[in-house]
Amino acid sequence: MKFHHTVAQLLFLSARARRDIQTAVAFLATRAREPDKDDWGKLCMVIWYLNGTRRLKLKLTVDSMTVIKWWIDSSHNVHPDCRGHTGAIMSLGKGAVASYSRKHKLNTKSLTELEMVSMDQVMPEVCWTYSLLEAQGYSIDYSEIFQDNISAQLLEINGKLSSTKQTKHIKAKFVFVKDKIDLGEVKIADCPTELMWADVNSKPL
Repeated sequence: MKFHHTVAQLLFLSARARRDIQTAVAFLATRAREPDKDDWGKLCMVIWYLNGTRRLKLKLTVDSMTVIKWWIDSSHNVHPDCRGHTGAIMSLGKGAVASYSRKHKLNTKSLTELEMVSMDQVMPEVCWTYSLLEAQGYSIDYSEIFQDNISAQLLEINGKLSSTKQTKHIKAKFVFVKDKIDLGEVKIADCPTELMWADVNSKPL
């Protein structure tokens, strides 16, 4: 099917040269099996956007090679099956060295749980970039992760000590980040929603 083929090509492109279309392509990928007229219109809009921004340049600067900065955000109930969406950006100064836009694989009951699932989705990349840069000879102090949900931050830092009856159902695997915090490899920092860079990778609009 032409829709499926074009979306596959866009997925390849969005993971490499054109990260600015990641969110749109991630949502189109969930419709690849049964696209409707609306989905075709959205696909055409992405193509038109690419055509009009062929000379758009990605500018990267490095402020520090000792702290890796991540912004992780999520949107609740944005897919037809009520699942959420994760957006993440990694930077060493200005511009995104790496970025992700992914649909959740499970439904969540609250924004706090949603943020913790998002953190769990991105943690493999956080750990991998930390190890990769260390293997290249750089002395990495820690990875700093910015989130805009204080309840999720408390659970990630304190584990069960910050859990209540509203959060006791959250599986232990989503508190994996606490181990990394205890080891000193990761630090969690609060980030106001209006300054959350990863917002562009989690919101469909």
